[in-house]
Amino acid sequence: PAVGGRIREVTFEQVGVPGTGPIRHSGTHLAPSTVAGDIRGAHQSDDPFTIYLHAVLRGGLVEGGGDPGRVLPVSFIVLLDLRYFHVYDASMTMRVSVLRGQNFLRHSAIAERIVQVANPISSHICVDIGAGTGIITRACLAADYQVMVIEIDDRLFARLQKEFSDNPRVKLFHESLTTVSLPQQPFSITSNPPFNQSTEIFRRWVLNKYFQSAAIVTQHQFARKMAGDFGATKISTALSPFRKITVSEILPKSIFHPRPNVPVSMTHVECIGNPIIPWSERKKYWLLVNYLFECGPTTVRKILTLLNISNIPKHIAEYRLRDLRPQQVVDLYRIVDTPAAWKRIRSFDRQLPENRRLRFGVD
Repeated sequence: PAVGGRIREVTFEQVGVPGTGPIRHSGTHLAPSTVAGDIRGAHQSDDPFTIYLHAVLRGGLVEGGGDPGRVLPVSFIVLLDLRYFHVYDASMTMRVSVLRGQNFLRHSAIAERIVQVANPISSHICVDIGAGTGIITRACLAADYQVMVIEIDDRLFARLQKEFSDNPRVKLFHESLTTVSLPQQPFSITSNPPFNQSTEIFRRWVLNKYFQSAAIVTQHQFARKMAGDFGATKISTALSPFRKITVSEILPKSIFHPRPNVPVSMTHVECIGNPIIPWSERKKYWLLVNYLFECGPTTVRKILTLLNISNIPKHIAEYRLRDLRPQQVVDLYRIVDTPAAWKRIRSFDRQLPENRRLRFGVD
């Protein structure tokens, strides 16, 4: 924010913080609603994620426990933690700081452990998605790897650029993980990304043809879902013939800042050397998986009856989809062998909304 400018609106958005009530500070409430005032001064703190904003606010401050309509025009210093708040300028057209909801890794020993678990071979590129402060990038460089660094946040990218732009083993990308061009050579993912990007990493990156291995920090619940621990899901079933996913270890919350509100795991992913479905048949297999989970019925017999398949293995005929093991889904793929069945599956897929189709950025 520019000194001397006017605060038209400060939008406080609590992320990863329980409750939605007012923010309490020294007995005074700052209501999570629009406030207005003038900026008297602003300067960067030592912490790269915070700024000190000296402002005079003329609305939104109420006495603790008092009448919410009683306004206190107070001049005070606000310490804004930019990982928790969105701050907009007076025109409301420029985002001064972008919140990514990330829990930043603080311990270099854990960063080194991430690289060890991914275990890339020396010729592979390490990909640090959502590089943040660069702690995992440093661990990759210390292990003598080349690193592809991806960070969309302007402030964080500026710091990464300052530290790594002169290093020939680092390639910096100020882009989103959903739009940046994927490497055209073997790569391993060593990353502590924002949790809300985990699914996209698996969809676009883990099933890329150049992917080799990964150690990714994720929510523990998400890691177990990808591994199929809660039963078969559409994405875990799609992944299972080609990638082995394990929960490597649960990580202590104390190694992150801010501390996450959910259990966190290191998720290990590796390619299956001889997949039970040939890689060349992956898209056809994914069509069947999508049909199984989207067509409506939940038992094997009812689903295959729709496809006029009669030779249904008796031992799984009454299974519910969520109870199927990966090999059993592959067995179903093998018995759906009639042109009429595949014509129906493809026709069904074309009629689905895009967000219900099973698509992976593999090419």
